[in-house]
Amino acid sequence: MTNSLVRGHRLRGRNAMLVSAAWVACALVFFRHSWTTGFSDLTGNAGDTRLAVYLNEHWFLVARGRASWLNPQFFFPTKGVLGWTDTFLLYQIFYAPIHILGADQFLALQLPLIAASFVGFVGFVLLARLLFDPPIGISIAGAWIFTFANNLAVHAGSAQILGVYFIPAIVYLGVKALRILDERPVRSAVLFAICGLLYGALLFSFYYVAWLSFLAALVLFVVNLVLSPRSIASEVARFLRNGWRQLLAGLCGFSVFASLFLRIYLPAIHQFGGRTYGSVMFYAPTWRDVLEVGRNLYWSGIQDRLHQSYESSYAITPLLFALVVLAGPAILWRNRTASVEHRRQRLASAALCITTLVLMILPIKTRYGSLWVLVWHLPGATGIRASDRLEIVAGLIAALAFVSISTTVYRSLQRVPRPSALLLALGALVVIAVCCEQLNVSPVSQISRPQQ
Repeated sequence: MTNSLVRGHRLRGRNAMLVSAAWVACALVFFRHSWTTGFSDLTGNAGDTRLAVYLNEHWFLVARGRASWLNPQFFFPTKGVLGWTDTFLLYQIFYAPIHILGADQFLALQLPLIAASFVGFVGFVLLARLLFDPPIGISIAGAWIFTFANNLAVHAGSAQILGVYFIPAIVYLGVKALRILDERPVRSAVLFAICGLLYGALLFSFYYVAWLSFLAALVLFVVNLVLSPRSIASEVARFLRNGWRQLLAGLCGFSVFASLFLRIYLPAIHQFGGRTYGSVMFYAPTWRDVLEVGRNLYWSGIQDRLHQSYESSYAITPLLFALVVLAGPAILWRNRTASVEHRRQRLASAALCITTLVLMILPIKTRYGSLWVLVWHLPGATGIRASDRLEIVAGLIAALAFVSISTTVYRSLQRVPRPSALLLALGALVVIAVCCEQLNVSPVSQISRPQQ
């Protein structure tokens, strides 16, 4: 069963062509402001984008021996300032080759953002198929919802936030390593090492994305433990007993970039001292911000009645939010009478739904306080200023929940001898509506390449 699932996730032939075509279509819409102007207008703004370009060029010069890696010159003559921002190192995978081929610094950053969206799209499809084995159409719909999400469109100008595109591929490697732990221990150790190395690189490159992803994984683990304590405890015990070598390989891979991370950030933390809880609450969202989705094509009428704030417009779109919130309790209710074969799938769906809801609630401040006080005591939390950016990672969890729910419904309809055409049409309409509500008309291109 495990081997069949591991083999079944692969993209070949027609499926690979469908995924590629879907990504091209979505990317043309998402990055339309850039390519329709011949990449004269770039995705970004004069602040974050220029910083991202500068640091990518800094790493390019470091690789050529023309700069000191710890000392970018934007605060000259002050040294050791690399740890005062994200480092963007992972973008060098695309930036350096494109720059070598002749693209200027600004174009050499724009094209990696597009390439990273391809990594996110394909990585999500592979992860979804490995976890739930859905039809290819549902996998593509989930990848659309995650990769070209409304909240990413609103904040596409922040290149550091688009680092979330690397997460599905990293998680995919980790899950695949777990699946083949017993059958292929050596290959599993290699995959764990690569997974750890890439997560370390993510932490080194995009602190917010990496730390908030860890928080989301922690919440998902706790929710699964609450829903199925015996099963999860048994799996953890088995992994620690049989997979400690693979875990050690993963930690070794992670330590490569973790050591560099500490080298640049510990001095900054020592000088800066971290943020106060009060400053975090100043930027924290309120209950009203649960519906603040920027200039969304569907929900602009709602936004006209809300005070729009750039820092609080990370919310998951309303239809996706409603689907996740309503589906969680419904799945748990029906799971009481489900067979053992379907119970795990439904528990996984419910856990994803509940985790999405928890992640959306955690940053919210009320007159009685905020649940973020529980997060505040975790290591590294004082480095987070805008806690509502957790919604970016919550979008990934919600997209996985969407795939899991849709797959469960699809399989239920398959067991019906003659499913109602109305039910099929309704299901297809829900999928299309949730995908299309990700369309946003915010002006994400606010910087002119010729002027720069």
